Amino acid sequence: MNVAMMEWTYLSVLFIHLIPGVIPMDRTLVYRKEFPEKRYKTVAMEYHGQTLGRCALKCVYADPQAECEVFNFRQSDQSCQLIVPGNYEMVPAEGYLAYTRLSCASAHPMMKNVNVTYEGWDGDYPAPSGASVVYTCPHAAKFTDGSIRHHATCSALLQTSWKTSFNGKHVRCQKGIAYPECRLTKMGKEYIGTVNTTKTGKPCLRWNSPESTSFKTKRNGFDVNIIYEEHFLNQDPSSHGNFCRNPTSIAEPWCFVDDGSNWELCEIPFCLDLRPPDCKMTQKGAEYIGTKSKTISGSPCLPWIGLQSPISVEMFALRKLVFPDSLTKDHNFCRNPTGKPGGPWCKILGPTGSTDGWEYCDVRSCAVEETEEACEAEGRCQSAPSKNMRTSTGDGVEASRMYPECRMTPMGKEYRGTHSQTETGEKCLPWMDFFIEGSLPDVLVSHLPYHERLAVPNDMTEAIYDFIKNQDLNYCRNPSRAERPWCFIRNGSSWEYCDIPLCHSPKEPLECRLTDEGLEYAELKNADADGRMCQPWFSRSNNKRFSLLNLLALPDQSVDSSHNYCRNPNVDRGGPWCFTEEGTGEGWRQCGILFCFEEYERSALDDMASKPSREAVIHMFQQGHSPVKIIKELLLPRSTVDKAIARYKELGTTQDRPRSGRPRKRADGYPECLQTAMGKEYAGTTRTTESGKPCLRWDSRPYGTPEDFDPNIRYEDHFRFGNATLHQDFCRNPALKKQPWCFVADPAIKWEFCEIPPCPNRPNKMECKWTWKGEEYAGTENRAASGRSCLPWRKSELLGLHWPRFPEDVRSKDHNFCRNPTGDKNGTFCLVETGTLNLNEFETCDIPFCPFHYLY
Repeated sequence: MNVAMMEWTYLSVLFIHLIPGVIPMDRTLVYRKEFPEKRYKTVAMEYHGQTLGRCALKCVYADPQAECEVFNFRQSDQSCQLIVPGNYEMVPAEGYLAYTRLSCASAHPMMKNVNVTYEGWDGDYPAPSGASVVYTCPHAAKFTDGSIRHHATCSALLQTSWKTSFNGKHVRCQKGIAYPECRLTKMGKEYIGTVNTTKTGKPCLRWNSPESTSFKTKRNGFDVNIIYEEHFLNQDPSSHGNFCRNPTSIAEPWCFVDDGSNWELCEIPFCLDLRPPDCKMTQKGAEYIGTKSKTISGSPCLPWIGLQSPISVEMFALRKLVFPDSLTKDHNFCRNPTGKPGGPWCKILGPTGSTDGWEYCDVRSCAVEETEEACEAEGRCQSAPSKNMRTSTGDGVEASRMYPECRMTPMGKEYRGTHSQTETGEKCLPWMDFFIEGSLPDVLVSHLPYHERLAVPNDMTEAIYDFIKNQDLNYCRNPSRAERPWCFIRNGSSWEYCDIPLCHSPKEPLECRLTDEGLEYAELKNADADGRMCQPWFSRSNNKRFSLLNLLALPDQSVDSSHNYCRNPNVDRGGPWCFTEEGTGEGWRQCGILFCFEEYERSALDDMASKPSREAVIHMFQQGHSPVKIIKELLLPRSTVDKAIARYKELGTTQDRPRSGRPRKRADGYPECLQTAMGKEYAGTTRTTESGKPCLRWDSRPYGTPEDFDPNIRYEDHFRFGNATLHQDFCRNPALKKQPWCFVADPAIKWEFCEIPPCPNRPNKMECKWTWKGEEYAGTENRAASGRSCLPWRKSELLGLHWPRFPEDVRSKDHNFCRNPTGDKNGTFCLVETGTLNLNEFETCDIPFCPFHYLY
């Protein structure tokens, strides 16, 4: 075996650097010494007379396409044992040392009486580098150091394998139960925990069951002047399931039971810490009993009792049961007695001194605060290591667990995949087929106050109706505040949930948008395109532009008083926007959120620009040169050299640690390769010719219109998106040359071909799309979404009008594959027969997104 390599060790870690030409890539392998008293049992092959480094290479060379994960080595007789893949049972060492590339084969650190979840792996050993174990306390209790959660992360760089956030401290869960699994007051109206049996052990009935609603009487404390639903926090009995509650302000929490007594009290313990949280646990926050008494704008709240309101639902002196605590004449704390969707609010003095004004209060979401606190404690708010995971480039299960064909959050409001079937197997109906039969279904109005659900204003009904009908085709979505994605079925108003898997890590939203409207955008940009800071959405509670759709169009799990991120609540075609001026005027502006393919292009160019200089710095540093000499030799700024060395010391590699939620680097494979020799489908970022000349921008048209462009078609319409500017100076094939090319700054030749590698799976095509509209799709799907067969494109007049925007020479190689030569917003389509004589129509095709491997 003729292998060129460099080998070095540091502490108990072995580094093997392969020289190009031996294995099909230049890479560094890192092995850790594990279990000093054990070795791996199941030996596949054994060699003698090997060095440690040669033993590792034997393992790699045994199957260059697979990852050599573990091996045994004994120094005394230079014995090398290769292990059967996947068999990691350990036996006594017999002088061997066990080495593993899967960094953590030993058990993760244990903590007593905690809940354990896994991120980036399934809990089976050995754990991959970057895998995490998350520890939380039962019943939402905190640890003794005040943390909400702790973690242990598998590190390829540490001798100890597992890096913990508790650093050897004697950390444990606090004793006692924390809110919301306990009550803060004697009556416990604020209780929203999960106890669902009575003191005598009887099971509770659901609050929205027919039996429960038939039991409601004044004897149970229900006020006949208040609607049954309004007695409950957030005015939604169904959300309280069959858990103990106190909707009627009797002695303590209780529930309905199915026996002659109808109801019984529950045994709900008091919290160890009786101080109420200063944040809201639910979106509407009706359980909040904190002491904040100012609005987002800083206006002081007026006492709830004593306000003279002509609105019946705001006659609070007669409606004390709708509050989570006792109402006194001085009580002016922020509350949500009417179920407003944004959370706690209060009455304030209007501009003329009237008492009919109101605003939302500055009450944060507990979940958002906990997330911020956890990421700050773990140092991952701005960046995080990618989770090591096995992925697939095909259409298998792993691909389905990558965004956007999966959901990043439980509610999945950001989901933009192409699944169109419910969890019971029902076919989803097109959202366009939604119709109103009487009142709007509960799934679309549950976020509204109950009195508004009974009679939704006409303008809001119309806005919701238009919003729903403009969802994507018949794909599962969550255009409401439902638990997860769903769709309408059968008669157009019945609905069911869809079985959309949660994504593998990372689960952070993308700092880009997939669609024109960008309804899926859930990242944290909070400034407009010119850098002006956005105002909190709930500071505009009375603004018509925002109030019509309110929370339906926001992709966030929880929205609180601080939420000022770019969003698109009114489905503006320009994409996410925000208010940038204080007050109630129409001071709103677009945020300039890039499409994901544009964000990828920017990231790939940054990676290509920085990688050569970074690798040169690391190479000299590895040779023992000082930073001063490196600066002089390479003529680089001190900051560039210092950053490259610091990154190398931190990660042990020349590769960047990726920023969470963003494209990381230039992709390996698609879209940086050719699926066809002609490469009209190419969507990558190569921008130099085969001789090394830099490409010129397409929109500069340095030599006019090329001869092979169709004179009857606009210059711009030879390019995908009908826009040459979006293709910058990347190699493309907008007409019918034999391969991608570009203009060059040489009038003698004007243009030159580019050298772009073929895709690994060629001649097979990628059966997925890179962009939302899928104009680059060059696969072989030839059935529309309904299952009808596609007709040849020669039967469509689009062939003559838009042939340059097909990803192949469709005029000479006629086919019936799904394509999008017009840039239709719904994506790829094809011509199908209608069943009516000589009448055909276009129908959309279901083409899934390509897995976003660059996120991982």
